[in-house]
Amino acid sequence: MTLDEQIKSVGRELGLRRAVYPKFIIKGTMTKSKADHEIACMESVYETLKRLPNDGTYDTEKPEPARTEP
Repeated sequence: MTLDEQIKSVGRELGLRRAVYPKFIIKGTMTKSKADHEIACMESVYETLKRLPNDGTYDTEKPEPARTEP
């Protein structure tokens, strides 16, 4: 995946958490502090990815094959 694809995916996940976690809090399946922490973690991931150089270095479309020693 390209860096842009990863950023967009994390952005969608962040939006999903912001939409769904309040419902979990109301239902009692998640505490507000846990929801806040999980959203903050994803925000941090999003910001970290946005700071990476977008020069193709982080593209994972074709990962190098694993090397095995005989």
